[in-house]
Amino acid sequence: MRIGGLWSLILVAGLLMAGSAHAQADNIFARADAYRAERAAACRGGDLDACAQEGQNFWAGVRVPRDLPKAVEFLGRACRGGRLASCAHLGRLHAEAGTPFHQPATASGLFERACAGGEVDGCTAGAKALLNADGRSYRDWPRAESFLRRACDGDDNESCFRLGVVYLNGDGAPRDPTRAGPLLEAACVGGRRDACGWAASVFGSGQHGAADLARAERMMTRGCELGAGDVCYMKVSFLVSGAAGPERVAEGMQLLPRACELNVAAACSDLAVEMAQGQGMPKDEPRARQLANRACRGGDWNGCMVFGLMQAHGVGGSADREGAAAAFRRALELDPARPEPRTALNDFGLE
Repeated sequence: MRIGGLWSLILVAGLLMAGSAHAQADNIFARADAYRAERAAACRGGDLDACAQEGQNFWAGVRVPRDLPKAVEFLGRACRGGRLASCAHLGRLHAEAGTPFHQPATASGLFERACAGGEVDGCTAGAKALLNADGRSYRDWPRAESFLRRACDGDDNESCFRLGVVYLNGDGAPRDPTRAGPLLEAACVGGRRDACGWAASVFGSGQHGAADLARAERMMTRGCELGAGDVCYMKVSFLVSGAAGPERVAEGMQLLPRACELNVAAACSDLAVEMAQGQGMPKDEPRARQLANRACRGGDWNGCMVFGLMQAHGVGGSADREGAAAAFRRALELDPARPEPRTALNDFGLE
């Protein structure tokens, strides 16, 4: 066969394959359109699941172009038929600014309907829609409080946390630490790690009533389990201070590496000092030097001073005058009012 003839066959085959691919694509789109029409017909025939799913698809633009009128139609059918989750979805659509369907009053009514029926998502959405621009206080606090309370009762940790913080700080509502404590505790136990430090502070300081150190420690423990470094370090400080008894100081020291692992610079600094001196743990000067460096890079003033001194004296590694000077200058940047960094620079002739 001539080369030209071969190329002709290849070209014809390619065109046939391309035509086949286009035909397959057209077939896929045709099937998708048929399925969409079938689901729309099912919805109009009373299939509320079809209404709910199609409404969400048209609102979010999932597998179809975004079409808000159709989303309103389908979600409305599902909501009127008793699908409370669809009422919450429809409420979000009407709460969305910048669309022809932005109707805050309608959205609030839909959220209320969903929430009253036990749809926690409607409660959380209702409260969120009432947030002020500061992200902390709420318009119409009594209504927002009602939404948050019902969502919290439905085990929504975010709502328990937000309600507790409002009561604790008095952001647009009467301050009430007594009510804040249990709410923050519930959020912490439920897995909201930033609630744990708040709860520990409330119980430890007695804002909830009489100080309850055992309850405060449980919050610290839970926060540490959830990976909240600042709460973990709070427990270290609590135990090392002797507040839980002198027999538990060593337990606090054993927890110090965990707080450092969770990127608490002050914990790494403390750990560096302990390791350099061999107090409460095996002496390890090279590791201590690494930790001091990490603490300094994390913005801890004491870590910078320790790192500078270790480099200046050659502790845990070779002496490094330039590194020591950089560490002392970093400490000076972190706290210009402290005289120690400048004194160290002068003493070691690093100015």
